[in-house]
Amino acid sequence: MQQTWFARVATFLDRRLEETVGSLVLAVMVTIAFVNVVTRYFIQLPLAFTEEITVNLFVWLVLLGTATAFRDDAHLKVVFFVDRLPAAARRWIIAFTHLVSLAVFAVVLRLGWLQVVDEMWLGVVTQSLGVPSWYFTLGMPVGAAIVIVRILQALWRTLRGEPAAAALGERSTVQEWTA
Repeated sequence: MQQTWFARVATFLDRRLEETVGSLVLAVMVTIAFVNVVTRYFIQLPLAFTEEITVNLFVWLVLLGTATAFRDDAHLKVVFFVDRLPAAARRWIIAFTHLVSLAVFAVVLRLGWLQVVDEMWLGVVTQSLGVPSWYFTLGMPVGAAIVIVRILQALWRTLRGEPAAAALGERSTVQEWTA
């Protein structure tokens, strides 16, 4: 059966949004760091703004990676005791941990948004580039929102007794590397 254009885009966003955006962010970070090294050691003229961009893009990268980990059930966890429980109890413990994670990232979303609003209201600009700081700070609430969506998806799969997204035939990047 032929998928519509919208269905293909929706499937891509569901399966590869974080990897695609994260790859682009990482490529920008590496390029900026490389240019800074070249200018610092060969031209003796370091670019002050490169660290500002790289550090702020790292926030985006971390949250995108966190969302990917929740999507693929590839995040760090201690399962020594949980794996010894009956399947029903295990499912409820995992659901509880998803709810705790949801609460944590809801707090990150709220505090990140308050910081963005404060920076907009105060007119804070970055030291090197002189651009509004909230451009970079926006990574925290947006990234937390993406993580929340992925946690809700994982919670829904857990409550329904379904396997993680990575086990549904779509192998995660970690599984591809270790295969």
